[in-house]
Amino acid sequence: MGGGERPLSPAHRRGARPARQRCGRAPARRDCVAGRTLFRPLRPERRRTEAAMRPRRRRGFTLVEVLLAMAIFTLGIAALMGMFQFGGGMESEARAYAELAPAMEAVVAEVKAQAWRLDASGSIAGLREYKGVEVPGAPGYRYDLQADPDGDAPLRRAVLVFYRSAADKPVARVEFLLPRQVPALRRLRGEG
Repeated sequence: MGGGERPLSPAHRRGARPARQRCGRAPARRDCVAGRTLFRPLRPERRRTEAAMRPRRRRGFTLVEVLLAMAIFTLGIAALMGMFQFGGGMESEARAYAELAPAMEAVVAEVKAQAWRLDASGSIAGLREYKGVEVPGAPGYRYDLQADPDGDAPLRRAVLVFYRSAADKPVARVEFLLPRQVPALRRLRGEG
């Protein structure tokens, strides 16, 4: 071995020689010096530091993170479903008002004109009962009349309750004052 050359690896001491190559085509792990191919050591050995000895954290999500994400997602979906249900209820209420609006004014006028019964002498005998009367011009809807029992007061507070299938589930309400009077035409015709 010469003065500036590196010591040969144990394989060279046993007489093994690497294949001769030209310097331009030498593999990355070999040096080419004066037509001879010499081995150079691979990377110097690194010291294992404390940080390198720690086990690496695995990538991905923990079970707690997945459960938390699922809980947040479920709450979001539940809130959306509640909003849809609330919006659907408002939509059906608006549809009911739109279907009833043209008929409400006519129903109130008819009730004001026909609400009081007359006796044989033509004086007011009492209030008629309106229960489950069909709304003209709005098929499928019915109404009930609820009036305050104020005796002989000239004006009574009255409420028309509109519903579809059951009276305990009203879709619309109209409040008005019901005067204690009968139209003259009704009196002249002698309608009771």
